[in-house]
Amino acid sequence: MRHKVLRPLLAVVLTLGLSSTLSPTSAAQPTVTTEPTAATAPGRENLEPAEPGFDDNTIDNDAGADWHATTDPEATITPGQMRSDTEDIPGGFTKEEADRAEVQEAAEQQAEQDRAANPLARALAAAPINCTTYWPSPYKVCGAIREKYDAIGGPTSFLTWPKSDELGVPDGVGRRNEFVNGFIYWHPTTGAHPVTTHFSTVWARNGWETGRLGYPTTDEFGLSDGIGRKQSFQRGHIYGSLAGLASIEGLIYDKWVTTGAEGGPLGYPTADEAGTPDGVGRFNRFTGGMLYWTPTTGAHHITGIPLIIWGLDGFEKSKWGYPTADPEIDTDAPVAIKQRFQKAVLDGRFEFDHAGTEQFAGKEMSSLLVKWLKTRGVTAGDIEEVFDATLARAASRCSKPDSSQSKFGGVSIPVTYDLWSCLGEDNSPVPSKYGRHDFCTTSPDQFPSPGTNAHFGGACSRHDMCYDTADRYNSGYGPCNRTLYDDMNKICDSVYGGADPRRYGCRDFRDAYYPAVILTHRGQN
Repeated sequence: MRHKVLRPLLAVVLTLGLSSTLSPTSAAQPTVTTEPTAATAPGRENLEPAEPGFDDNTIDNDAGADWHATTDPEATITPGQMRSDTEDIPGGFTKEEADRAEVQEAAEQQAEQDRAANPLARALAAAPINCTTYWPSPYKVCGAIREKYDAIGGPTSFLTWPKSDELGVPDGVGRRNEFVNGFIYWHPTTGAHPVTTHFSTVWARNGWETGRLGYPTTDEFGLSDGIGRKQSFQRGHIYGSLAGLASIEGLIYDKWVTTGAEGGPLGYPTADEAGTPDGVGRFNRFTGGMLYWTPTTGAHHITGIPLIIWGLDGFEKSKWGYPTADPEIDTDAPVAIKQRFQKAVLDGRFEFDHAGTEQFAGKEMSSLLVKWLKTRGVTAGDIEEVFDATLARAASRCSKPDSSQSKFGGVSIPVTYDLWSCLGEDNSPVPSKYGRHDFCTTSPDQFPSPGTNAHFGGACSRHDMCYDTADRYNSGYGPCNRTLYDDMNKICDSVYGGADPRRYGCRDFRDAYYPAVILTHRGQN
């Protein structure tokens, strides 16, 4: 399959905004014709009357870029004189299908010429004028669906060629045509709109037009970030990004829009709206958090430290219940730190402060952080590998890692940073005067993930040195903590830039490390 999920469509595809109330496009009822309307694409016969399949692209979106209608089609199949005798047949169609398509083209062109010459022929013509054949496909596209197909480029569009004649749908109201790379669906109140093969996977698992989303009300279109894509339906929306394809609906969608939609802290949806196990609530997962709704609490998003702790304790089954307010932002850094729930206020600082510590990967770490790391699949070996590499650097005359490497995100380790005051004679770390200088105290120094890892060494070393200065002048740690958070955020955004979904995972680690680090040194925060 060569179809790219997020590949921009032709320029003719509509560019729309993020409004939650999108006006449906109207179109005329397709003209009922005497042409066969129950034909099914080859190999799909056993799928009827069920909806057609999906995820079966066999050609590239641009396969029809050079398509043109047959200039002088043969009215009858004449061996050696057909277009298929002089051109390659694209789209996986057979010679027999291509020849039949050419004959149909000839009949349609002749009927058009007759009408132009004699207006009376319009009422007497055997072939209806609202249907068109697109060589080499023998399947006709008619009425409002044909108008939409022509408007987006016909076979030169991402849909390429028809794979079925116009078909009915199970609700008995709408109409559809199947194409090589998707569908066009029509309804009298929403008009005709294409649905790509990949977006149709989400639509299908939600019940097609009779399900939760209903009929499409817009074409698929690109978003302002130049990466994501969206399509609106009667009762919801489908979004596509590098994080995947998912639907979002109703009050959860409305709440998500108020947070900034895909440009806000939650990012793109990663799974369809689902019900909670207790049968009361509904929720969506996003790259940057979650959004929950119940009839009594309304819709509220959960991110950062509250989501980490709430999730570890069992989500809505936990001692807190459902969220009743949005997260509260910490005054020291722009991170969610508190949130009000049905049964109590979740205070992230309190929970980390009273969780205790334990040895993990040879380092004293917050027990709450260790528990969370394990749920993320991070093992002691993952941390030890990073820790051993740090020791190896220290053994070489306290040499610093090359801060120009991309994993440091532009936040370099200062050359004056003394890692454990170098190593002693027995090759063991010598603690600094203040008992730190081990990068991020009580946390790993690196975000463990496949590929190029974001390394918080620059942020953590600067945080250590900032604390040194605060101790020297007997000033508070607050500015140091704010800078730590900002530096870690910069690293995540720099290393996993653009639309890389790992950026949100890196931010999860940022939010988990932050309280574990700052609560190690109490009293001056």
